[in-house]
Amino acid sequence: TEDARTGAAVIDAKGKVLQENKNCPGVHGEAIAADETITIGCENGALIYQNGKFTKIDNPEDPYSRSGNMAGSTKSDVVLADYKTDQDAELERPEQFSLINTSNKTRTKVQLPDGISYTFRSLARGPEGEALLLTIDGKLRYFDEKTGKELGNISLMDAWKESETWQDPRPALWVDGETAYNTDPSQKKLMAVSLKNLGNGKAEKFAEMTLP
Repeated sequence: TEDARTGAAVIDAKGKVLQENKNCPGVHGEAIAADETITIGCENGALIYQNGKFTKIDNPEDPYSRSGNMAGSTKSDVVLADYKTDQDAELERPEQFSLINTSNKTRTKVQLPDGISYTFRSLARGPEGEALLLTIDGKLRYFDEKTGKELGNISLMDAWKESETWQDPRPALWVDGETAYNTDPSQKKLMAVSLKNLGNGKAEKFAEMTLP
């Protein structure tokens, strides 16, 4: 409506509502996991759409726990998402993220090191579904998507701070196949990282370009 967005629906070509779930305030963000499963972000958890029906998941310990930015992989039944808990924050810099398991219908919170956060342009997936985060200490961190265990990290740039204006340029992460691309707008740099050996806990920067 003009005032709120509170749910999601599946509608056929004629406009008929096939399935609907209205328990998803602040709908924002989506991702596709294995087996054509869809996740949708809410301010109190997430929706999973699978096999023709919605399932709502949340974290009872955090009634407000927004997951609005997500990254999925067709090779994994787990979706990587942010995890924000401060409803009154003008800009929350989360120091945790979440792993939404679409098979067992759970959302697990994973804690980052103290003082380490990320932004909405920081989430991506590796070639085998690994969870990737570009964090404000200038590192690309990679995690086991099932357990949340950090497999390793690689330093790509100097530490940076997120602007309070979301439209402002900021470091961003994008993955194509076995290569991750990272931008550093403050230095006008583009970096390329090989993800071939993530399973062995290794990533390697192999190219860097300074743009005009």
